[in-house]
Amino acid sequence: MAQPKSLSSLSLAKLTFTPDKLKELTQFILNRDAVSHEQIEDSLRAISRRFERFPLKGRTLDLYTNNRIHLLSNKQTVTVPTLLPGWRMMSDSGHVQAIVNVTQYTPAGGAGEMDVRKLFGFLVFGAVLVDTFDNWGKVTASAKLAQNAAVVYARMMHKVIDRITGVGMDRMRSDQVKFVFAKYFLVNMLQRPANETNDAIAKAATAGTADNALADFEVSIAQAAGIQTQQELYALGILEFVDALAKCAPHMQRLTSRGFLQNFSSLYDAPVLFAAEDACYFLALCATHQAGAEIIKGFGFDPVYGKEGDEAIDELARLVR
Repeated sequence: MAQPKSLSSLSLAKLTFTPDKLKELTQFILNRDAVSHEQIEDSLRAISRRFERFPLKGRTLDLYTNNRIHLLSNKQTVTVPTLLPGWRMMSDSGHVQAIVNVTQYTPAGGAGEMDVRKLFGFLVFGAVLVDTFDNWGKVTASAKLAQNAAVVYARMMHKVIDRITGVGMDRMRSDQVKFVFAKYFLVNMLQRPANETNDAIAKAATAGTADNALADFEVSIAQAAGIQTQQELYALGILEFVDALAKCAPHMQRLTSRGFLQNFSSLYDAPVLFAAEDACYFLALCATHQAGAEIIKGFGFDPVYGKEGDEAIDELARLVR
């Protein structure tokens, strides 16, 4: 059965952590480090009364109640950096569970004093990590989710590239960047094939630039990377893809992988980093944004999220129901 990527397989994770360091960071003892249900009982009651319009609320509370989401908060023993807000692991019963680190966000008085909206956002983050794993076949097969999520992802990445290169001043160049990032989301992150169907989906992220201009740009990136096929091109890690993009045309030469990382983190904040390369993290962060949890910098993400973000999360909620 097809599954989403593992955290350790992401090029961004390999860049940030050695395998031993990643293993060390994600070691914990639940009885010592996890927030007990009793600690946030009042907050859970408040959540159950609020967020009525959020489609994943019931599912999130069910997963937490059934111990498939665990919140970690222990300033003495949990040293996971903010760029890794959560991860998946297998439980003793053989089910995937989400571990979500709220240590840096926990007030001195304990997790029970956390802002209810932020607490809910972290629970939602964990719920989406679990549900995208359990329902990966449905997630990847849904054209509605693929199109809406690809549009948001393309806008998110375009905003970073435009900040460095100024491509937003030219509609064709802007569309070319949005098209290849939409397709990166579809082929690399959702593991869909590089074919005409997904080309058509990716074009939804553009403002109508001619097909040949989009295809020519895609070919120039592949040539810059020394790659023959589209499937190979979109199998590149995100930083390798950015490097190829930087070499494909004169107007992209100011782009570097280092500059990309700096501007991405500046626009969207550290907890969003892995959303640049992993569909589950990306959808989880979109869901927290829909819940208004402010895990993402709103001023950076609001303009790219749009109605497509809501439609993607609404469709995800339907798929995992």
